[in-house]
Amino acid sequence: MLNLQEGSVGILYYFEEVINASTSDRHLANLGFVKGAKIRIISQDKRGDLIISVKDARLAISQKVASQVKVSTEHHQAVSYQTLDSVSIGAVKKIENVLGGGVLRRRLMDMGLTRGVDVMIRKVAPLGDPIEVTIRGYELTLRKAEAELVLVKDV
Repeated sequence: MLNLQEGSVGILYYFEEVINASTSDRHLANLGFVKGAKIRIISQDKRGDLIISVKDARLAISQKVASQVKVSTEHHQAVSYQTLDSVSIGAVKKIENVLGGGVLRRRLMDMGLTRGVDVMIRKVAPLGDPIEVTIRGYELTLRKAEAELVLVKDV
């Protein structure tokens, strides 16, 4: 394992953990930094600040934050996350995290999409939007954009 700050531009890394940062780790988790997430350094400036790619988004992070992010070059197959919108019909998954922030994240969590809960994909509209799921004994319909914010893993 190495700090993200020590990484090289263009190399694919896998997120492991955040060290010594009780406030940063939650914020980073909301941005898609979960164990096994793919991270690629796009560029690095002279001060050590980075532009990285995580979950198909580009982020700028300071060298201080980059020094707290532990990554590895080996992908651990034991934990594999995917977004709820990419799960096939009939599959049962366990919710690992709800990404994003603010009102939308709060709304999704209020609807019952919380960590550790099993969710089953019931139906998907012909064009992929919306998606109907069964969670906590009731049916819930989500937009594809909302389902992309829910990380799930195998039960």
